[in-house]
Amino acid sequence: MSNVFRSNLVIEMSGASHTEAMRIKVSGFPKGIKIDTKAIEEAISRRMPISNLSNARHEADDYTFVSGVNNGKTNGEELIIEVKNQNFNSGNYQKGIIRPGHVDYPAYVKYGDNFDYRGGGEFSGRLTILIAILGAISKTALRKYGVVIGSHLYQIGNIKDKKINYLKVNAKTLQTSKAKLAKMEDAIIKAKNDGDSIGGTIEVIACGAKIGLGENYFGGLESKISSLMFAIPGAKEVSFGKDLDLSKEFGSTYNDQMTYIDGEVNLLSNNAGGINGGLSNGCPIVVRVKFRPTSSISKKQKSIDILNKENIDLTVKGNHDSCFAYRAGVIVEGMMAIALLDSYLEEGK
Repeated sequence: MSNVFRSNLVIEMSGASHTEAMRIKVSGFPKGIKIDTKAIEEAISRRMPISNLSNARHEADDYTFVSGVNNGKTNGEELIIEVKNQNFNSGNYQKGIIRPGHVDYPAYVKYGDNFDYRGGGEFSGRLTILIAILGAISKTALRKYGVVIGSHLYQIGNIKDKKINYLKVNAKTLQTSKAKLAKMEDAIIKAKNDGDSIGGTIEVIACGAKIGLGENYFGGLESKISSLMFAIPGAKEVSFGKDLDLSKEFGSTYNDQMTYIDGEVNLLSNNAGGINGGLSNGCPIVVRVKFRPTSSISKKQKSIDILNKENIDLTVKGNHDSCFAYRAGVIVEGMMAIALLDSYLEEGK
């Protein structure tokens, strides 16, 4: 089973939802980056479930630097971070029982008895805690380049956040409006009380990226960002720039026109989301990640027992989110930070 991102950074994750511990191993991480423990703790806190919105399991998320850090800074060696799993109940999962919407069916077919079915095993969203921590460290590393990353809940169900000026947005202060957030939370609670789940969208914005970051085709900035965003469990759609139905647009209205002001190039709009042809253009980089409704719901569903080849009625047990998107912002920010840091490392070759 391969779980490796290979570029200027080589990132490998190991462990599973119900193993004693999980690890993320990073080769090529820059030397001399300060470990901002406050930023890491904030990232961990943002990822934790909120009791009235979720039945997801609560973990302490204690982490340890196994290697790669000395005297509070990265030392250029392989960076290895470990997080313990302490609060799980494998008894909620039964071998051969396929949960609709989960990886269970194709994983059983592909891996057979080697598939760890408990909580999704290696495929579980539990491992995103590793991305939250690495993302926080990567955001610290990006400070030297003047890059700041922020996100907000763009949409939950039919409720959208307020519109943003993509030319003037400040990623550092980006947040969901309180009025819209309250309505979003009500929608999540309703889904939870109905034994259901609901989907949502995170919008992440990076400000300060240099012009020309990225490459062409396979090395394009959109390609790199997208591949990392789709690695997040539950991510089903990634889009860039203004939220438009591009099949209905015209070039005359979509193109970001340009002008000189006091001798400097200025774009008059940011419909493209800060990227043209795979290269950053100096505008804020705008990305939306759309998450499917959480697969695990308490409503009765039709499914199968793959070992006994029987049809069953299934009510999923265990600890699960009613809306994974609600606390996925820190994960999306983390993936954005990793993608941009990797691209800056490419520039430094």
